[in-house]
Amino acid sequence: MFCMRLCKQLGKTLKELLSSIDSQELSLWMAYDRLDPLDDPYWRTGLTCSTMATLHTGKKFKAEDFIPRRENKKNDIKTFLDNIVKKQGEKSQLLD
Repeated sequence: MFCMRLCKQLGKTLKELLSSIDSQELSLWMAYDRLDPLDDPYWRTGLTCSTMATLHTGKKFKAEDFIPRRENKKNDIKTFLDNIVKKQGEKSQLLD
């Protein structure tokens, strides 16, 4: 999923990204992301909302309180990828 976030940040498709950098540069990007994570607009917005809510209500809020996330993200991604693989298999059968 890191490659997809990097594509979004750089404004490139996955194919464009992978054809323009080698594995060494991609590894450097991944290491850099651990030190200074790529911008996440959901987190930035959540931080702003939590600050405003804390100021106006006196209750303590966290950025995560305002970030929409699915409960079972890993299964959602697995299902999504399984569906892609399934559809690719159906397409290849049509071409035969």
